[in-house]
Amino acid sequence: MQRIEQCEARLGEADHRIRNSLQLVASMLSLQARSAIDEKAASALHTAKDRIYTIAMVHEQLNGCATEDCVDLGKLLTRLGELLGGNRPENVRQVVVTAAPISVPTQLAKHLGLLVCELVTNAFKYAYPDERMGDIRVRLTLSADHCQLAVEDDGVGMPGGLDGMPARGFGAFMLKSIVGVTGGKMRIGEGIGATIIIEIPSKSLSIRAAETRPAEK
Repeated sequence: MQRIEQCEARLGEADHRIRNSLQLVASMLSLQARSAIDEKAASALHTAKDRIYTIAMVHEQLNGCATEDCVDLGKLLTRLGELLGGNRPENVRQVVVTAAPISVPTQLAKHLGLLVCELVTNAFKYAYPDERMGDIRVRLTLSADHCQLAVEDDGVGMPGGLDGMPARGFGAFMLKSIVGVTGGKMRIGEGIGATIIIEIPSKSLSIRAAETRPAEK
């Protein structure tokens, strides 16, 4: 028993060091961006900083949601939504997360957490230009054969579809790569604004619904 507690303590310390290291790298990139003369270089450094910070944030939140090798994805997305909402721009009124309690493998939860952070951050930047204002919503549902994750807004929309995403380039490549790793498919939903939907087969990813509590509101 004592040995188990020692191992858990060491793992906790390692997690803390990893998180601090990621945050340090993000801070260094931020300082470098401020001193960059070229605007494109500064923008690239800020984007890299944001993504490293996102990895640190997902890593930290996984510690509070994991049970053995599984994670409550609904709980993880709810926590990420709260953190993202706390750093939203003035033209975004709120980030609303409606997530069913779904238990998934830890690695899958990490991928989906990163994906949601990227999509929400893109919506922060592009959904409501000029004096527009609105919300950003994240929905997680489970059906008999698949898990559906959606990030939506009521902004200017995406006339060019997935190929016309503002995150074209590495951002778009990263999104599509993450979706590919999960075995899912990404598509644009109908309606006002932009809705990006990711559907992941339940059977192939060992997703199961938690039966002990209601969905997070």
